[in-house]
Amino acid sequence: MTAIIVEQRPAPIAAVAAHGLAGTAPISGRTFADPDFDALLDSVRDHRIPGLLVAAIESGRLPATEQQLARANGAHEAALAADLLLERALASASRLLADSAIEHRALKGPAVARLAYAEIALRSFGDIDLLIDATRFADAVAVLTAGDRRVRQAEPRPGFVARFGKGVCVVGADTLELDLHRTLAEGPFGQTLQPADVLRDPAVTIDLGDTQVPVPDRSWLFLHACYHVALGSFLPRWSSLRDIAELVRRPDLDIDRIVGVAQRWRGRAVIKTALEVTASNLPAPLEGPLIDWATAYQPDAFEQRALRVYRSADRSYGAQVAAGLFALRGVRNRAAYLRAMLLPSRSYLRAHDTSYWRRLRRGVALVRQSRRG
Repeated sequence: MTAIIVEQRPAPIAAVAAHGLAGTAPISGRTFADPDFDALLDSVRDHRIPGLLVAAIESGRLPATEQQLARANGAHEAALAADLLLERALASASRLLADSAIEHRALKGPAVARLAYAEIALRSFGDIDLLIDATRFADAVAVLTAGDRRVRQAEPRPGFVARFGKGVCVVGADTLELDLHRTLAEGPFGQTLQPADVLRDPAVTIDLGDTQVPVPDRSWLFLHACYHVALGSFLPRWSSLRDIAELVRRPDLDIDRIVGVAQRWRGRAVIKTALEVTASNLPAPLEGPLIDWATAYQPDAFEQRALRVYRSADRSYGAQVAAGLFALRGVRNRAAYLRAMLLPSRSYLRAHDTSYWRRLRRGVALVRQSRRG
């Protein structure tokens, strides 16, 4: 595959992230000095793969002292305790949404851990992600903020997120985050994909205590993982790369369906990019018909332009939002989008410590930059 040039990462954390995948080499032939091991442990926590670190030590692929193994186990147990709290919050949120007949799907961590990994404990997570029916988005926010929870950041104008935005983050006194998604990405690719496709398909369910939580099937999870890796942080978490590697190897992955949906969403380049980023970082071979397809695929003009606002060195949220304008169809949609971004509510301006004039100047500059791109 054609590799994307990315910042070189430390080999030990990459090898831990690839532990257990076919074709990987031993992580280290020696025991790490304590300071080096502690640095690795910090990275493992940040990237939500302490379970893989423990598994690598216990298998003998990563030599470690008894004290180092104890510290790794401590980090893993802390992550599992946090996962349990998040899963309880997910179960509670799912029950509230179901009681209000709001269609939803749990995404990422809890779903991928159960549908892609050999052991659930190998995949930890830091928040909960829920895809919400856009036609009931405001209702979902109201249901999930009826108690002590609140929306972390106001939207530019009422109804903007339900129509154009990616979603909102709901937090409470427990500091646990519920990310409610209308769509799966910001910017131009977020405007061209059709999240209703995911909700129309029959859900798979995962058991969280006495609650059955609806989640997308593996093909949808793979698509979302690709959008997250290709369009999220320039350097994704190792857990996100491992998700791609786990899902792409599943024999029941419906490749024709995935490519067909991506074509309809104008996002085939997103799949190609996610696989390239994974292959160029994770030290484990990725093979199969989807890899062959991605190697041969050439992004079209729209995809090439859209990718620049996500993958360029000067990427920014503002540039992505501005570029989203040109992915919208219809004069009314574009006018409503532009009005909300350039002339938001006064409360939104106060929260962002800006003025209409400064926002208008910056917005116009970003729109012009996106149009030139």
